[in-house]
Amino acid sequence: MIVALLVAMPIGCGAFGLMNRPGRGGDDTGAPDDTAVEGDADTDADTDSDTDADTDSDTDADTDADTDADTDSDTDADTDLPGAGLTGGVVEFGLVQYACPDCYEPPVADIEVYAYGALHAPTASGWLDWLPAVGTCVTNPTPMAPASTFLDAGDWMYLTSDSSSISMRADTTFTYAASGLEASDFVRSATYDLSVSSGGRDIDAFDVTGALTAPQAISDLSPREIILTDPPDLFTAQISRAGESFTWSPSGGSGSFIIDVGVYNASTGVGIAQVVCRGPDDGSMTFPASALSSYAVGSLLTVGMFRYSIGSFERPDDGSSVETIATFGVVGTGSLAR
Repeated sequence: MIVALLVAMPIGCGAFGLMNRPGRGGDDTGAPDDTAVEGDADTDADTDSDTDADTDSDTDADTDADTDADTDSDTDADTDLPGAGLTGGVVEFGLVQYACPDCYEPPVADIEVYAYGALHAPTASGWLDWLPAVGTCVTNPTPMAPASTFLDAGDWMYLTSDSSSISMRADTTFTYAASGLEASDFVRSATYDLSVSSGGRDIDAFDVTGALTAPQAISDLSPREIILTDPPDLFTAQISRAGESFTWSPSGGSGSFIIDVGVYNASTGVGIAQVVCRGPDDGSMTFPASALSSYAVGSLLTVGMFRYSIGSFERPDDGSSVETIATFGVVGTGSLAR
């Protein structure tokens, strides 16, 4: 049995896309119960895309050149905001399940649901700039926060759906975080509104309808051995360094899917590398041979499979974009094979 062995490395997305928020729940295989559908996410995506495209195209085509020139000039002068086109904050909400919480030193939580928020002066960079493009991989990513000081928006932020309310309290740096969340607080496929109810020294109160949508769960995956939880079965999933295929279901979400493999020295448990690949949520992804071929056969692995729902909304005070990140993930174990 291998326990209290691995020196934890960042896995997946959490705490503003920068660090691991591990956890596990569901049945005794380590896989989550699946009670959600993608209806909300798909409907939102289709509606936004069609409405925006039709409205912009028709208006521009029907209005003559003189009217466009006069209207644009006057409107732009009155409504341009200093944060337009820049990033002004982040809100993150997720659930991550862990097949082997005792495999780390120090041990990690068995299941964790987290919610965070922060608002800041507009910046040209974003919170998720570190993610690889869809269809690509990156080795040893180096996430960088676009801001280190945050704005006072009052004591509380709230995420609310029809059946769940998440309270995020400000700390002394005006980073907002929830505490004591349970799996039932993360309602799969539900749309959450954001409320900054009182406002603070820097930002007035505001509300955002449909700020983010929680993704659906992962009910099955392969290689299934990565989520076995009994000590004799840990690290038995054989992940080929010549290329490995992963599958999951259900698929078809409107967001993207990330597989995050941590490579560890089998003797010391010290982290060697982290490889992150991103693709569409279509039910399968192949890790290319180039991603793992340079590491020793027998290296211990953590394998994280994450469903991401990424969006944004406009901050009313300055027009900057607040990034929203909702994640459902499962983290298991394996070993590197030929």
